[in-house]
Amino acid sequence: MRRYKPHTLSEAEERLMNERDLTGLHAWRRLFTELIASIDFPLEHEDESKHLSLDTILSLMRHSDRTLRQKAHRSLYQVLGGQSAILTYIYNTLIQDHQMKDRLRHYAHPMAQRNLSNQIEPEVVHTMLNVVETNYPLAQHYFALKARLLDLPQLELYDQYAPIGRQRHQIAYAQAQEMILEAFRGFDPRFADIAEAFFQQGWIDAEVRPGKRGGAFCNGYPPSNHPYILCNYTDDLRDVMTVAHELGHGIHFELARQQTLFNFYPTLPLAETASVFAEMVVFEYLLEQDRDPQTQLALICSKIEDIFATIFRQTVLTRFEEGVFAQREQRRLTTEQISAVWLDVNRRYYGDGVNQSDGYELGWSYIPHFINTPFYCYSYVFGELLVLALYGMYRDQGASFLPRYRGLLEAGASRAPADLLAELGVDLCEAGFWQLGFNELRRLVARMEELAADQQQV
Repeated sequence: MRRYKPHTLSEAEERLMNERDLTGLHAWRRLFTELIASIDFPLEHEDESKHLSLDTILSLMRHSDRTLRQKAHRSLYQVLGGQSAILTYIYNTLIQDHQMKDRLRHYAHPMAQRNLSNQIEPEVVHTMLNVVETNYPLAQHYFALKARLLDLPQLELYDQYAPIGRQRHQIAYAQAQEMILEAFRGFDPRFADIAEAFFQQGWIDAEVRPGKRGGAFCNGYPPSNHPYILCNYTDDLRDVMTVAHELGHGIHFELARQQTLFNFYPTLPLAETASVFAEMVVFEYLLEQDRDPQTQLALICSKIEDIFATIFRQTVLTRFEEGVFAQREQRRLTTEQISAVWLDVNRRYYGDGVNQSDGYELGWSYIPHFINTPFYCYSYVFGELLVLALYGMYRDQGASFLPRYRGLLEAGASRAPADLLAELGVDLCEAGFWQLGFNELRRLVARMEELAADQQQV
């Protein structure tokens, strides 16, 4: 309440703002959600015609069949093109609403409210994003390597997530449990002991059942209760990593239970620290244990591309928001003007490594974060890059790193992220700290390049 006091209006004004949002902000967001949910995307392939949801058509961008990926890409943007007028109007209106509230609440810039809720100083965000952008050439180098692996002169947009190598065979749940616990034990026996209790006590609901909700999450609230995990395990490698991810959350919650109700739940920038770190521990274990070069190549390429999607792409999304908000101060924007900003920020990332295929100018139009949680996306960048940097510190420092890392998780949200991380010797305003994360990413790309060269594919 103290932090928000300079931006809080009188009780009567706040009541009016809330009433107004029912037919304003919330109504436009609901219109967007219902519109996107109602759209289907036609697809004809191998003499079969289907009408697919947005999630399904997007999932086809990872299919091994290039023709199918191309058809999915074309269908996605042709259909979105037919809705571009209303999607543009919705986004224009919500930007204007955001700018009006910033003025009334005395926020200095459009990202200020998000920074305040994240307890992150603007200088930290700017430093981090600038470091990301200086490392775009690493991504472009990887895209060139991948194009050669796929025997293509250049990647198209729908090629960037095409699978490479040989996917690992099915992994039973009991085997996944053994892998995860062994990986955790090699990192820190205490982490393995906490994770083992989840399996032994039945605190993980992993069975696929009719009517069970999709997705995965860890419920750790309130601190008086032990955490529970829900997921849907279907015997593939991604599910192994999902269980590891959620167990990371569970370990974080379990260690932070000594905190008060208000200090327990970590702030958004640190909320994914333990989960992503747990994924890295299991990933490194699997990469070491599997000696098949083709399977190693598939595993490491998948990991690199997941990191790219979190660090590089979410930076692109944040820069896009900054760009359109700046232009919207002067005038209402057309679809073409918004699309020009989108293509420009993407061009900086992809360079000559990926061609922005026809239709991609509307790539901004279906992303719900722009509508529901403006400037949320940099939190993904923060979380992923922070973990990569911390993992680099762990590889350098070894066992001496562990007590301070446990202390970070035990602290919950008792202090602001910068203060908590200072205990590990981290200065978030230093570009060099964020570059540590890219040193780890560069190590993965170099390993991928070695694997490809050994198989005489590059």
